[in-house]
Amino acid sequence: MKTTSDIPTKPAKTSIEVIALSYSRDGSESLSVALTNLGYKTYHNTDAISNWHIQSWINFFDGKKVVSDGENSKDMLFYIQNAGYTATVGFPAAVAYKQLLKKNPHARVILSVHPKGEKGLAVSTAKTVGRWEAILGHRPFSFMPRCKQYVEYLKKIRESTGGVRVKSAIEEEIEIANPNEANEEAVSKKNRENVVKIEKGYLAWLSEVKSHVEEENLLIHNPNDGYLKLCEYLEIEYCPETKYPFKGKSKDDLKATDMLEKMVLIWRSWWILIVGGLLFVGIEIVKFLVSIAKMAAMSDEADIVHALKKEL
Repeated sequence: MKTTSDIPTKPAKTSIEVIALSYSRDGSESLSVALTNLGYKTYHNTDAISNWHIQSWINFFDGKKVVSDGENSKDMLFYIQNAGYTATVGFPAAVAYKQLLKKNPHARVILSVHPKGEKGLAVSTAKTVGRWEAILGHRPFSFMPRCKQYVEYLKKIRESTGGVRVKSAIEEEIEIANPNEANEEAVSKKNRENVVKIEKGYLAWLSEVKSHVEEENLLIHNPNDGYLKLCEYLEIEYCPETKYPFKGKSKDDLKATDMLEKMVLIWRSWWILIVGGLLFVGIEIVKFLVSIAKMAAMSDEADIVHALKKEL
């Protein structure tokens, strides 16, 4: 497993050829697999997690360097640029897309959009990944150093992109959405406000990217478009005839998110039972000791023995 200590000291011969920008829940993992199938070496959030670059990205967001080697300071963009990657897909690298474009002015830019538009993305985010920051911030996950790092990482990305922290059911009585529904009605009334905020953040993100990237160097990519438009835009002659890879399905992510939240709820329930049990035992012990003290005050030994038998 590579870590930030493995950052290459000599520049590789590769450069970033594709910068794919995704907000959340708009098919970034699917696009990463698709680009891999087209011959690119992609850097995606899954790579940040599997190589555990989480703290390094937190440092990047805070303006800190990852490794300092004399006058040659290196950060995560240096790592991506020089570790053989030819494409970046979605967060966390998408946060720094302007810097990546400056370093790679000839890179092609792809902007992912949700198949069901801003409403579909907002609802999907509110039901799944939007809840992770809140859920993982609770015990038992908050005891785990890597979970604490990941929560901070999610917070940094959210703050950098105008995202929304969706409260967990523990913080606010939010009805868990029905996984068999895929519309706004699947989200509770209290959660609909979050949907509106996420929707606005997403539209602002799309607008910002479109205003910064020249139209001729920007492909608006809907996962339902499959490989064809990707191949045409990237000038790939031999396009795969296989189906486009759809990953990270909402139903699966919703089940996983609900499971994490239930683990927190179970922990809280057991914790209350344990504390309650200890309090009950403590109260009974105190009551027994008080009874002993009262009996010790009796002058007649026979009365003490009689009282002890009665108490026991």
